[in-house]
Amino acid sequence: MIGQSFLPDLSHAALDLEGSSLAWLPQQASPRTSVNNPFSSSREDRRRSLDSNDGYSSYLVDADGNQYEPYSLAWRYLGLFVDCGDDEESEDEGDSKDERERHLSSDDNKGCIRKVLWAAYRDPNYSGGSIGEYQYYDPITGIYDESYCRSERCVPLDCHEPESENFELVGVFKETEGLYDFAEQLFKHQGYCLWSENTFEKMANFREYMVPYDCQQLYFPDDYGNTIYMAISPQPMGDMTIAVYSDAMCTKQSRTTIQDYIMLFYDLQGNYDKGKQIASSWTTAIKRWNHHMGVYKQCQPCRAYDLSAGGDAQENSGSADNNNRRRKRYLDENDGEGDEEQWGYDCDDYAGYTNCNQCYKFETHTTMEPATEADLKAATRQGTILAIRVDGKRYGHGWVDGGWFQKVPGWVKALFGILGWMVVVTSLTLFWKYVIPVISGLFGSFMDMVFPVWWRRKLPSAFKEHFHIEAEVKPEPEEDGFLKRKKPVSYVYT
Repeated sequence: MIGQSFLPDLSHAALDLEGSSLAWLPQQASPRTSVNNPFSSSREDRRRSLDSNDGYSSYLVDADGNQYEPYSLAWRYLGLFVDCGDDEESEDEGDSKDERERHLSSDDNKGCIRKVLWAAYRDPNYSGGSIGEYQYYDPITGIYDESYCRSERCVPLDCHEPESENFELVGVFKETEGLYDFAEQLFKHQGYCLWSENTFEKMANFREYMVPYDCQQLYFPDDYGNTIYMAISPQPMGDMTIAVYSDAMCTKQSRTTIQDYIMLFYDLQGNYDKGKQIASSWTTAIKRWNHHMGVYKQCQPCRAYDLSAGGDAQENSGSADNNNRRRKRYLDENDGEGDEEQWGYDCDDYAGYTNCNQCYKFETHTTMEPATEADLKAATRQGTILAIRVDGKRYGHGWVDGGWFQKVPGWVKALFGILGWMVVVTSLTLFWKYVIPVISGLFGSFMDMVFPVWWRRKLPSAFKEHFHIEAEVKPEPEEDGFLKRKKPVSYVYT
């Protein structure tokens, strides 16, 4: 799926040098959206309604087709993988590499799509406490915070843990059109309430202006005159970067990096220093993206929430911007809107919803499908998604926070380093004080052990003088019958 030639002049991405971090300030409209609303979209034909008559039914239901209580549902982000349409059976059928490449290059093939994987979970013992029924994991301290609990039942929100006793897997799903639509739905609902305003603006602008929607041809060729392309490159632990590719399917990564290309672009315009600056800003922005997406790799309620509200959320719910957005959207009877949260942890999001059902938005406003076993195997082979156990089988690699992959704070590492050195010093002291005398009693003096007789004879005189070692040599060996025995050489230490 080849997009239009991408020309990253980045005039809309101004760099705020006075601040401690980058500030992406839109200065011109993108062809995909307007500056005033970075989330407007014309892809309404992809959006589905559970109330429509197209035969579509929800995946988030029990065996009898009954919808789960939204507050009993949770989800977590697993990461991205590349789907070239050949992971189902091609390897088992024995297709050669050349045959698979011809298959990918055919005119009727959409190419290699970067697909999102996420998992939905259910708390079977949910008792009606909504957001106030759970302890929320703090990745900085590494503990679950009980201070937000308001109901009698107070359990960890731990669906990201491999042995969670509170949640069971509902299903693993994929966003077939890639990261762009998935991030749009995530950012303007749950992201708006979980992130700070500054973080939300930077992440939304990066998604809109810098994340390629598909495999896009770049304006200039590489150093060898070859046409190059740009696309998302899935990375381990659910991260991503933006890479340059040498083929139109975006499967063969080029030696040219996106930073190299940006510097080349500006250098050809006679502004090398600006290119270097913008290239560095892209590196920072990608790192920021991966850092702030980390919160969704942990277990999150399907209902959007705001822990910082705690009874104060309604102060801003009547703001002009919020009410304007609420009037502009067209509400179906069932559009994911929620009632006010009983403990005041209300999320009034960017789109004007209150406590929106994020999982519902993924299901109805993206091209979500159930992930297949082949999808999970492909993502596992590529090494890009977080680990998950499905039907007793483990897929992916690495567990984030509180589970099988623990992020240890810096001060904890320093403390363990100090304790380690203390153990080493104490062990050596005890060895010298108690172990050496025992060994010396069994095998002779420590000096005899360190410097055997045959070696001691070769010691330099300066060394002997320093340690006051004197050798007292006995007379020549005596005849003792038919045998000739040598008397040992004794040493006197002064």
